[in-house]
Amino acid sequence: MNDNQNSYADIPVKNGSRYVVITPNGKEAYVSNWSHSSVTLIDVATDTVTQVIDVGQLAGFMAVSPDGKYVIVVTGGSSEVSIIDALTKKVTFVSVDMIGFQVAISPDSKKAYVTGEKLVVIDIAAAKVIDRFQFEGGVTGIAITQDGTHAWLTMSLGSNVLYVELANYKIIESVPVSAYPYGLAMSEDGRRIVVGTFIHNTLSVIDTTTRKVEKEIKVNSQPYGIAFSKDGSRVYACVFPNSGVEVVDMKSLERIGSISAGRNPMGIAVVDESRAYVTNSHESELKLSVISLS
Repeated sequence: MNDNQNSYADIPVKNGSRYVVITPNGKEAYVSNWSHSSVTLIDVATDTVTQVIDVGQLAGFMAVSPDGKYVIVVTGGSSEVSIIDALTKKVTFVSVDMIGFQVAISPDSKKAYVTGEKLVVIDIAAAKVIDRFQFEGGVTGIAITQDGTHAWLTMSLGSNVLYVELANYKIIESVPVSAYPYGLAMSEDGRRIVVGTFIHNTLSVIDTTTRKVEKEIKVNSQPYGIAFSKDGSRVYACVFPNSGVEVVDMKSLERIGSISAGRNPMGIAVVDESRAYVTNSHESELKLSVISLS
């Protein structure tokens, strides 16, 4: 794959788009618009906008429930998160008493875990906070294991990724990585975690069985949004403030190229083996890039 391979299409969204998720059935995509405090809905089959939903101030990180019924939006301008009913598109606001960073949803679609100065747990159907736990320094990124019993958490400060038992928030393992880990993604089979670290511009690949770092891979700038290909053979990482998506081969654990993706790419969602959606977080950009993965 050659560096600076061009994206082939754009979809108009509101300014300051941050993150993008695709529903489990592959039919809809949701794009958070930070500056517009909204979420843009996209028909994946046609790459067209179908609706814009107003949510809380500074719409940021999102997660879609595995059953496809809900989309959770973390808002950076308030102490609330927004729960979008994927069928009716109705929005319910839940106070979490903090500025949230990221969110992950349990495999049974019942609970949402919001990171920030604390880890806050929401009963999604009831739209209420049911638990919260303080990790020293706070937590940012989160990925939940396939059985829903444990989570991987990146620390807001320092150089560690935590493996935590969700029943009691006990830290089972603290895995050292490069300074300031942020975003992370888990492979479909749950065997690997890839963590982006800001200070040294690396992707740390963690074996979830041994709970050790296999390799730290250098990328061109700060990695934000990270996604695995559908077959798990590649990882794609948005690098900020550069204008590209870094591509890593997961067999050799080597960077094999980059793909152009607009200004300040931040979030990525793989549509299929041929294309992915990438947000452009620069204030002047009013588009979602559709990039070729072939």
